Amino acid sequence: MEMTTSPLTLFTAILLIGGTAVLCFTWGNAVAPGIGQLDDLGYLRAFRKMNRGIENPLFLVVFFGAFLMGIAVMYTHLKLEFGIGGGINPL
Repeated sequence: MEMTTSPLTLFTAILLIGGTAVLCFTWGNAVAPGIGQLDDLGYLRAFRKMNRGIENPLFLVVFFGAFLMGIAVMYTHLKLEFGIGGGINPL
């Protein structure tokens, strides 16, 4: 089976967007309710420590990679489907 650019970018985009969705789901259902029970000062301290811990290269790749791969999927779909961006128009 030949792997072209479009399925590979689609697969990568699905993985990265899924990783971002899992992160948001976990944060909203596990982390936020837990730290929401703290007093204001404890909430701010906990939130700052978690933000410092989560902001790392892997997080940046998953979070911003999902956006960039979404754009790449749209571009390759338009290029393959409608011939936009150069190449041979299959229609």
